[in-house]
Amino acid sequence: MVGWLVGWLVGWLVGWLVGWLVGWLVGWLVGWLCPFYTPASSTSTLFYLATLTMSEQSLETLEKETLLRQIEDENYDSDNHMTRLRADDCPLYSRKVFVDVIGNFFEQYGTNIIDWPHRDCCNVMAPPNGYAFVIFDHEHAVRRLINASDVKQGKLLVDMKDGETEIKTVQVKPWSLSCLSCTLMGTIPYVDRYAIFVGGVPRTTTAMELAQLFQQVISGVVEVTLEVERHTNYPRGSARVVFGTREAYLVALAMGRFTLFTLRERRILEMRPYVLDGMVCEICHEAAGIYLCPELPCMLYYCVPCWFMAHQNDDMDDHKPVSRRTLGLLKGWRQNQTLCRYGNCMPSGYYYF
Repeated sequence: MVGWLVGWLVGWLVGWLVGWLVGWLVGWLVGWLCPFYTPASSTSTLFYLATLTMSEQSLETLEKETLLRQIEDENYDSDNHMTRLRADDCPLYSRKVFVDVIGNFFEQYGTNIIDWPHRDCCNVMAPPNGYAFVIFDHEHAVRRLINASDVKQGKLLVDMKDGETEIKTVQVKPWSLSCLSCTLMGTIPYVDRYAIFVGGVPRTTTAMELAQLFQQVISGVVEVTLEVERHTNYPRGSARVVFGTREAYLVALAMGRFTLFTLRERRILEMRPYVLDGMVCEICHEAAGIYLCPELPCMLYYCVPCWFMAHQNDDMDDHKPVSRRTLGLLKGWRQNQTLCRYGNCMPSGYYYF
């Protein structure tokens, strides 16, 4: 009996050791032979591998960035969108049109000015990035340009010619003014208090795309309005996003920035609070709230007495009051534009820093 038990125990131990050793060797060989194997779902796999050495805070940031990798800054360049541009009976367009070459070719559609970024500071006769903007004197010139263009592979193209000789086919990107603002339906009533400034927005991003992006990352979005150039109504790369709750408003400001990955570039979107005119003190609810405390523990408007009462603790010495008058001393101050012809500029009384 004792011999039988000893034999069974020895056999079980030997079998377990052999099985463990074989499994370890097979796993090591597979890892050594296939170190660069990446499954079909590469995004989720890379995300999983990155989490092995990241903190929880970094993981949360990467999750948000991973969701944003699917956003493209030129989603409106679809055949359906271009068809709608040409099918509208009376569309409204910015007089500024993006093109990837310059020349006198566009004079046939209307008087225009050729411009490109940083033109004034660079002593060059052509845009170094291969694109420029054509600013027409009148909007109907843009309509003529669109009607003369062809839609191919989701792009609006026009053939540049010198007489009968074709020089080059270029892409043009007109901007429809209907893309400048977006109000999400089914949300709570508009609350102007919880508006933030967003900088670094790709200029080809529509208000709807930006609203969907913030809804996906933060949620609670009520309205998005793109800032535009005063005379051309063309996006300037910033926006005003309004949230429906204080919680969503504080989450956005706590993030401060997040990374937007597009097919062509990586952009950092910066989020900052507005300083509003005509606010009431959010402590006593009686006097004018002339000071905003931009620190996250506060982020409230105060009258002078309530400011000193709320900030008498020693741990609040670094809280600095911000108002319309003090913004002039801060770098980057700029008052937003007054309402433009189509009502798409930022309303007056909004200031950011």
